[in-house]
This record gives sequence, structure tokens and C-alpha cells, in this order.
Amino acid sequence: MCSSDLDIARVIGRDIDPAAIAAARRHVRRELAKGLGANLGALYQRHEVRGAVSPDRGQAGARALRNAMLGLMATRGSAEDWQRIEAQFARAACATDEIAAFALLVHGTGPRRQAALDRYFARWQREPLMIDHWLAVQASAPQASVLSRVGQLTKHPLFSWRNPNKVRSLLFAFASLNPDRKSTRLNSSHLVISYAVFCLKKK
Repeated sequence: MCSSDLDIARVIGRDIDPAAIAAARRHVRRELAKGLGANLGALYQRHEVRGAVSPDRGQAGARALRNAMLGLMATRGSAEDWQRIEAQFARAACATDEIAAFALLVHGTGPRRQAALDRYFARWQREPLMIDHWLAVQASAPQASVLSRVGQLTKHPLFSWRNPNKVRSLLFAFASLNPDRKSTRLNSSHLVISYAVFCLKKK
């Protein structure tokens, strides 16, 4: 729902301003959510997947559309919207739906953010692939503290410079999915990536 920041940057082609793209995209998504009004919640409910989880195209499409609606709700941010997001996170029948809601909560603010991180980690800390998502979601959070958080996560017991999946989940997610933070003061994010390359060469 709305092209990604990277898709937009590719279309522009040169003289790209990642922060401006991110801000414009957020504005468009927020206005779209406001314009849909009550229809947004109705669309979300209409595409609820019932019964046993299946990887077929019908279910996959319904889940993708429903999670796109949920993402638009997060931009609007009413109390009812956040209740829906928290409910999906708590009751999701599959990893796709759980991770979608988890990302929205972590990319938000307030106590619900840390509560989601704690709950997800407690549930999935013994599942390496789910921890990959735990790392990636935090690294892609559009928050001023993200650089510091990425640095902290490189020291987490479940992160390893010797594990390509962990490195990719954390550093690639930050570099590719957090474009507006890559243009921060002094290009400090580039220092993080340079440090990552240095660490990998030492291993």
C-alpha cells in the first residue's frame, strides 16, 4: 500500500533526498488513511482469514491486504486503531500476521513499543528465524535512537558477526529499510556500516 521508499528513490534516479521521500510517503499514507475513514476498519475486517492457515494465493493475498490496512491504521493512530494492532499481535494465527503487527508496535512510541519487544522475545528467543525478524524490525524503526539501538544489538547474546543471517537482519535492514535515518547528521549511519565491514573482516 503505497510504494516503498526505495521504489520511489529508484524512480527518481538521482539527487535523492531519503528524508524527504520518507516524510512525503508518510504524509500520503496518513492522508489516505484519513480519507478512507471507517472504510479502513471495514476492509480490514472483511479480509479476515478464517480456518486453518494455508500458503495458498487466496489466503496470502487476503493477509497482505489486511496487513496493509493495518499499516495505514498505524499512520492514523487513533486509540481504536492501536487496539486493533495490539489485538492482531496478541492473537495472530501465523507468523506473517504477528510480525506485521509487531513491526507497527515497535515502530511506534510509548509503552506499547517495549511491551511488544518483551513479549515477542519471550515467545521466540529460541527460534533463530524469528529472532532475525526481531533484529530487523528494530533496525528499521524510524526513530532518532535507532543508531544507538543498532549498536546495542550488535552486542546482544543472540547476535553474532559469524552468522550471516543475523548480520543481514540487523545491518541490511538498517541500511535498506531505514532510508530517512541514513541521512542523519555527519552520516553517522555510514560509520555504523563501515564498522560492520571492519568487524566482518576481522572474523
